[in-house]
Amino acid sequence: MLIKPLESPRMVFHALNYARHELPVFPVYEPFCDACTCGPDCGSPGKHPRTKNGVKDSTTDPAKIRKWWEQWPEANIGIATGNLIVIDIDKHKGGFESFEKLKAECGPLPETWTADTGGGGQHYLFRRNGADVTNKTGIAPGIDIKTVGGYIVTTPSLHVSGRRYQWSPNSSRTLADLPGSWLDRISGNGGNGHKSRFDTAGALAGVPEGKRDETLFKLACKLRNADVPFSEALDTVLKSAARCNPPLPADLAREKVEWAYRTYTPQPERAPKNNGVTTEDFYAYMPLHRYIHAPSGEIWPASSVDVRLTVKNADGKPVRASTHIDVNRPVEQITWAPGLPKIVRNRIICEGGWIDHSGCSVFNFYRQPRIIPGNPDKAGPWLDHVHKVYGDDSEHIICWLAHRVQRPQEKINHALVMGGLQGIGKDTILEPVKYAIGPWNFIEVSPTHMLGRFNGYLKAVILRINEARDLGDVDRFKFYDHLKAYTAAPPDVLRCDEKHLREYYLPNLCGVIVTTNHKTDGIYLPADDRRHFVAWSDLKKDDFTQDYWNRLYRWYADEGNGHVAAYLQAYDLSDFDPKEPPPKTEAFWAIVDASTAPEDSELADVIDTLGNPPAFTIATIVSNTHDQEFAEWLKDRRNARQIPHRLEAAGYVPVRCQTTTDGRWKLQGKRQNIYVKKNLCLRDRIREAVELTRRP
Repeated sequence: MLIKPLESPRMVFHALNYARHELPVFPVYEPFCDACTCGPDCGSPGKHPRTKNGVKDSTTDPAKIRKWWEQWPEANIGIATGNLIVIDIDKHKGGFESFEKLKAECGPLPETWTADTGGGGQHYLFRRNGADVTNKTGIAPGIDIKTVGGYIVTTPSLHVSGRRYQWSPNSSRTLADLPGSWLDRISGNGGNGHKSRFDTAGALAGVPEGKRDETLFKLACKLRNADVPFSEALDTVLKSAARCNPPLPADLAREKVEWAYRTYTPQPERAPKNNGVTTEDFYAYMPLHRYIHAPSGEIWPASSVDVRLTVKNADGKPVRASTHIDVNRPVEQITWAPGLPKIVRNRIICEGGWIDHSGCSVFNFYRQPRIIPGNPDKAGPWLDHVHKVYGDDSEHIICWLAHRVQRPQEKINHALVMGGLQGIGKDTILEPVKYAIGPWNFIEVSPTHMLGRFNGYLKAVILRINEARDLGDVDRFKFYDHLKAYTAAPPDVLRCDEKHLREYYLPNLCGVIVTTNHKTDGIYLPADDRRHFVAWSDLKKDDFTQDYWNRLYRWYADEGNGHVAAYLQAYDLSDFDPKEPPPKTEAFWAIVDASTAPEDSELADVIDTLGNPPAFTIATIVSNTHDQEFAEWLKDRRNARQIPHRLEAAGYVPVRCQTTTDGRWKLQGKRQNIYVKKNLCLRDRIREAVELTRRP
């Protein structure tokens, strides 16, 4: 029996992987801001079950597992240890020292599954094979045994320290049997362990030195959870402390009770049964003093939260739910950041990126995809379709899409342009990709929408700009300039502007796909562009039958989406550099040539006539052209946005005057733009512009 570690950050993949190896799993609360998502008073953050019956709910049923992690996508993973014997080493209680002594006493252990816990300890996992072993705590200082009826939190769960559980570098791929000498030791034949179930009677009768602190604290917690009044609990624990050998001082015993009653306050914030929401579903967004409903991402006003939820304090008195959330679940910022947890702790995001800031939290709107993993070897129908449509260009397209599936937290520095006539299946290629990244992470917009004010579409793993063409009111040069910030980084951080929310920062991670049916009157691309990979198909709608589409979409619906997702998840990206400029295809040069207008040649001819000077103005071009129609074109205000692009193609760029508010230079009594050779450094550009202003 072996288990293959996964690299995917999605917890559901790991949970399903354990289930496939016949290890029952169940969801466990994950940490939040040095505490637990169940609430700030939890005494076991990130380690206790989310389900009602805890380890008894554990299962290997994939449908049930997917349902749990759809509800709690970042939940830690608990493994029921009924088929295992786990040696649990606690570093902070001297576990490693005890472990060395046990190995000297019982002999060496065979290589087996070994995991590093988030708290610095280790788990050694062995097959149980029907051995008569029970859960035990403290078989030696810092060492517990987990087996039937117990559970462990496992990789890649998040520890309250901020570290994740992970398989140890020396972990074996196979699960070993525990040697007989160790079985004798941990089963009690030669050991000093005791069952993990708390022995209340033994605690009341008193315990020996070495167990007093832990036992009396657990006794106080048990009384607190039973709603025993503080005074009665204190009296009970003091009597037990007096019966210990030697007796525990009364002031230390009182500290145990006080700590238990602070730490283990029963959670009052859960809403009445069947209400559908709890305070765990909300975070207080402090800049707007509104409340984020985490499952949906909707923003609620305080009045709605207070009407929907009932909360009582430790004294049983009702308090406003919004006030309770303000105190216990605040966040200082919001963002959208794949690869990071729902709550990013002890950091804030600003124009320059992430910075450490202790005590602050950022709510992350990113939602992981919810997919049923398939078989990558069965993705053939999709691969055949991609190759049919785009031929030799298909490999780069598949690689780009695989990057979006595997590494949504990494910026890819070029866009895909997928072109061809209508009806050839461009959309069909992207259908299973939506499924693989999560449909909510795939956003479609038009070029007109891109140029509007609101840009919530930045929260996209893939941003598809549909039917890109010269639409008349959308200038393609303006569109090209606007798209620069989104197709490549820097900028590493963008500002997102959405209705009803103040602007906020998010990492520049969206991957852009431009689809178009138009090659000659579509997007503008200059010859030196490094931000677009262009794939073009010469197929026509008639090259496909209706039965072709019916079979392909039926396969998608039945199982194909999962197979394509698995294929893209497993695709080898070792040779793909997302920061490298893409190759320039024949279709790329066709668009570049189509973007070349007669005015470009006319500009180049006039500049040649002038002797390719280091600097000039548009007025100079106008006065030196012999084509009156071209001169009128240059003077037409409607063409003002195109001229800089035309000149840039000819090797000249505008240089800004640092002493004027509009950046223009004063020549012959008029404010004008000065264009200089773009191969000059900034200092030389300014020098040439200044010299031009000094000429008569």
